[in-house]
Amino acid sequence: MISKITASINATLLSLIGLIHIYWGVGGLWPASSERQFIEMFFGDNEPMPPVWTGIILAVLLIFGAWVFVMQAWNRPLPGPKWFWKAGLWALNGIFVIRGLGGYFQPFAGTLEPYNILNKTVYSPLCMVIALLGVLSVLNQKQR
Repeated sequence: MISKITASINATLLSLIGLIHIYWGVGGLWPASSERQFIEMFFGDNEPMPPVWTGIILAVLLIFGAWVFVMQAWNRPLPGPKWFWKAGLWALNGIFVIRGLGGYFQPFAGTLEPYNILNKTVYSPLCMVIALLGVLSVLNQKQR
């Protein structure tokens, strides 16, 4: 039961983040009002706007991760060996832990506003929540 709840919450978060990345990938700027403000909020100062395809690829990966979490938690069959999918979920959790912790230990901490504030108050904590939910989901899955 815990696995289903945590996987469903995680899948919802990953899907929403993926949909936002699709929106950004096709040119949306929310919550910013200009391209410059968008860059400052999500990348820091003096960074170029990333290519469209990077947002779309990230979105697809996030939504795919959400799908795998749900399929595993609800004991739905996935193609290939079970260990492959479980290893993939552990890798995804590891990526979110690294991203979450990395946001607190960046060498340029304190120099890029508003990115640095958002990184420490929104992006990194959200990554840690996703990782925690993912670990709980994988650890509480029933073995088939």
